[in-house]
Amino acid sequence: MVVQRYGRFLLHEVLVSKGERLRHTALLQITVSQDSGNDIVIAYLPTRFGSLASVKERTHIWLMEQACQIEKTRRWLRETCDPEVKAKFQALLDIWEPCYREVSLALAELDNMTLASDN
Repeated sequence: MVVQRYGRFLLHEVLVSKGERLRHTALLQITVSQDSGNDIVIAYLPTRFGSLASVKERTHIWLMEQACQIEKTRRWLRETCDPEVKAKFQALLDIWEPCYREVSLALAELDNMTLASDN
C-alpha cells in the first residue's frame, strides 16, 4: 500500500503475512514508478524516516552504489576474454544502466519540483 508519494518516488508500507493476518513492520519500501508499470526498488527505511529529505538521501546513496557496480562490471567486461562471461556481464549492464538512468531522472524531476515549490 502506498503511504506517501514524492514525484515518481513511492513509499510503500511493508507488511508481512503471519498466518491469515497481515502485520505492520515499521518499514517503508522506496520505489520509483516507471511508465512500463514496473517499479524500481531503491531501499527500505524505518517508517520514522519517510520524509522527503530521507528519501532523497537514500536515493543518492543507491545511485552511488549502482554507479560503482556498473563501473566495476564495465571493467570486468573489458578485461574478460570468455564470450559466455562477457554475455553475462552485458546482460547485467542491460538491466542496471536503464534503472540507473531512470532513477537519476526521477530524482532530477523531484529536485526541480522541490525548487519550483520553494519559489
